[in-house]
Amino acid sequence: MSYSIKTVIIILIVELILTFQTNCFCQSNLKDTINVFKRGIPQKNKNNSEYQSYILKQAKVQQLKIDSLEDGYDSLEIRIWYNPSWSLYHYLFVLKFSNSIWAASIYKLEIKWNDRQLTEIIVDVQINNKIPKNGWSIFLSKFFELKINELSPPIPCYITTDGTGYDVEVASKKQYSFNSFQIPNNYKDYTQLKNLVTILKLIETEFGIESYLQ
Repeated sequence: MSYSIKTVIIILIVELILTFQTNCFCQSNLKDTINVFKRGIPQKNKNNSEYQSYILKQAKVQQLKIDSLEDGYDSLEIRIWYNPSWSLYHYLFVLKFSNSIWAASIYKLEIKWNDRQLTEIIVDVQINNKIPKNGWSIFLSKFFELKINELSPPIPCYITTDGTGYDVEVASKKQYSFNSFQIPNNYKDYTQLKNLVTILKLIETEFGIESYLQ
């Protein structure tokens, strides 16, 4: 049986949003969760490395003057932040589904690190809208098979000074999540990290973003 590209995309969207909305970050009774927006962010703790990554991400969102996803997104938006510790250039990959249309953007960020304030300053930014090399149908099928909406660090997060960290945001109308991963290719025994590595390689193939995987 064959499906049109439009049908495949609709099926993927329905499956993703249903899965995403049922993966709660807290346990509570069903009657308490109906119509309640769920937000999954790191706990506020200066010793929590994932929280530090979250704060750095917030600062970059403000500098770029793009919308925060923390209150959700009307349909679906996914952001992957590439944070190589040894490079001046970082990337932001944005995938959106809105008004029945898929769109992808790549932000190339030139970053300057402020040692005194322990902050990142965006010196320059280049933005390009992209389409997948092999088409949306093939890309989306492979992308969502890897369950990006279910990713979470299986081990404690420590900001790396010799490698690359990746921050993943997923937002829908009902839910928002932020997860930070450090050098995921070093921990391929964990399924979620293995999936993230595959996602990064897929994005590199389809959109030309260097994955920074070592």
